[in-house]
Amino acid sequence: MDKLTYRSAERSDIGEIFAMESLLVKQYEDPTIVDLEHALQWCRTKIEGNWEAYTCIYCNGQKAGYFHLIQQPDLRTELDDFLILPSFRHQGIGSAVLDQILHDTDEPIYLYVYQKNQRAVSFYTKKGFQIERIVSPTRMILKYRK
Repeated sequence: MDKLTYRSAERSDIGEIFAMESLLVKQYEDPTIVDLEHALQWCRTKIEGNWEAYTCIYCNGQKAGYFHLIQQPDLRTELDDFLILPSFRHQGIGSAVLDQILHDTDEPIYLYVYQKNQRAVSFYTKKGFQIERIVSPTRMILKYRK
């Protein structure tokens, strides 16, 4: 495995994080159910208000992606916006990062995923996540518990 390092995101990362998240919303959200412009604005506001809580993933010194962990008051951890840049996908980076995240926490971890994003659903279920519940016609919550 190549060398992975991490650093806190900077304000200059907002645009790239939003661009990657926007692609997911446009690809997997159902515009007959959700106002896409409203959803995208919500995403932008969320990222702009929390950019310093994001972590940049580097592979051999090159930025490979981002993730955002949110510690919830009920002792759960939400994995939010786990994003690997397209040129770094299918190299084991996402697996290595997720394995480290799972190793480093004792709390249950959950995440929201689009039901139609079968590659992501398959990735997470292979790592031990299970469907917790369907929360909308397009999204579900997956949960990992040690």
